[in-house]
Amino acid sequence: MKTLPPQEQPPAQAPLPPLEVANVVDPPLPPVTDASKSAPPQPDDAAPAADSPQPSGSGARATLANCGLSVVAILVLAMLLHSN
Repeated sequence: MKTLPPQEQPPAQAPLPPLEVANVVDPPLPPVTDASKSAPPQPDDAAPAADSPQPSGSGARATLANCGLSVVAILVLAMLLHSN
């Protein structure tokens, strides 16, 4: 910047706000828990406990069905338009 003439130099930057410890230090993380040991293993034929959360479906089957239905509809439409 010192090689530029004074009229070509950018304007001076404003001073930065002072930093405080609360702005810099992150709060401590919660303790780590081992979720795999929280519930005893159940036999395969036993029903899951009522208080255990059920895993939600991914929706992959619904997406596949919607895409498949769309492809079938496009193929039928193409065959109808091509036959005329």
